[in-house]
Amino acid sequence: MKRKLVTLLCVLALAVSLLPVVAAAADGECAPGECSYDSGTWISPTCTEPAKREYHCTKCGKLLEVENVTGSKPLGHTWVEIPAEPATCETAGHGAYSVCEKCPAVKDYEEIAPLGHDWSEWKETMQPTCIDAGRKEHTCQRADCGKTEEEPVPAKGHDWGEWETSKTGTCTEKGEEKRTCKICHVFETRETDYVHGKTYVTELEGAKKPTCTEKGEKVVLTWCEQCNQLVKEREIVEVPALGHDVKDWTVTVEPTCVKEGEKQGVCQRCGVTVTETVAATGVHELDYDNAYRLNEKKPTCTEEGGYNEMVPCKTCDGVQNNGWKVLEELPHTQGDWEAVDKKTHHALCTECGTECAVENHKFVSKVIREATEKQKGLRQYTCKGCDYSYTVEFAYDPTLDDVPKTGDSMGIALITGLSLCMAAILPLKKRMR
Repeated sequence: MKRKLVTLLCVLALAVSLLPVVAAAADGECAPGECSYDSGTWISPTCTEPAKREYHCTKCGKLLEVENVTGSKPLGHTWVEIPAEPATCETAGHGAYSVCEKCPAVKDYEEIAPLGHDWSEWKETMQPTCIDAGRKEHTCQRADCGKTEEEPVPAKGHDWGEWETSKTGTCTEKGEEKRTCKICHVFETRETDYVHGKTYVTELEGAKKPTCTEKGEKVVLTWCEQCNQLVKEREIVEVPALGHDVKDWTVTVEPTCVKEGEKQGVCQRCGVTVTETVAATGVHELDYDNAYRLNEKKPTCTEEGGYNEMVPCKTCDGVQNNGWKVLEELPHTQGDWEAVDKKTHHALCTECGTECAVENHKFVSKVIREATEKQKGLRQYTCKGCDYSYTVEFAYDPTLDDVPKTGDSMGIALITGLSLCMAAILPLKKRMR
């Protein structure tokens, strides 16, 4: 029994080892290690590859090895230049490029896309009519093309005038209307209905009378007064509901600016108590004590300001915009006097720099150096407003030696006054003598 088991295991192992051989044989190739080399096949060199020798299996033909031939080199390309071919409207062109004489290699090839036609404006060759199509064409403006395309122009269709009565209908004969094309003057007609004169209606019995809340109905026949023919047969005409007839209303809920109110009254026709809404007044009860400003812009001395006046309602949450309220410009704030020139000084606004006032200097003088026999004196004039000052030299005057030389304007005024008094007294003394 053990021998049979051992024999069975050996057979299975042999079968498993032969599986690759069987698979290889099934593919038409030799089993691994079974191929045999042939003497080799010479492969000539190309522009980019050296000469080679290929070895195949003599049994299954499988390529086993490729070997470069010692000393062999690629032949290199032999380039031939192909001239440039310009693109046309419909076909692509190319720039100059090179091709190899010995292989399909290409160098520097660059395709130029077709230019597309340069069409002229469309020109009508046959004008369309109201019912027949016309023709139009345009031509490519390129000198080496000149292709022409043609397309149909749709028919315009009739431009009809207004319908006009060409035959007036009567009670017994239909009428006719006619209209004419403004372009080709073709006309067409259509039949119109009978035209009856004044009509009157008769009501049939069985009418449903309307109430305050429900619609009614009446059945009528329409007759022609001229020919006494029936124009419209039995016709049911709807009669609107009458609606309640309330004369005395009592307001039960007062309306506000946004909320509806309510009123009640008794219908005099059916006796029902009717309740209706009273429209909101739409008028706010404005609370000016709590008004506020929105989008406020402060005024300056160069520009007015303003704001939107917003006033809330005492009753609802609404706010009324009373529009833009203007705030007048502020007055300029005058700064210190500054000298402009020798004659005037001015004051500028401290906020915007605008000139607020201009006036002449107000000078006071003061001797800052007394005149002597050897040196001129120097008098300084200073503006009381802006402190602008200048100096003037004056010559020595010996007659003024007894005059106080303090530069005090009060002293000068006093001396001048005394001189005038003396001038007035001397003539009086002479007269008294």
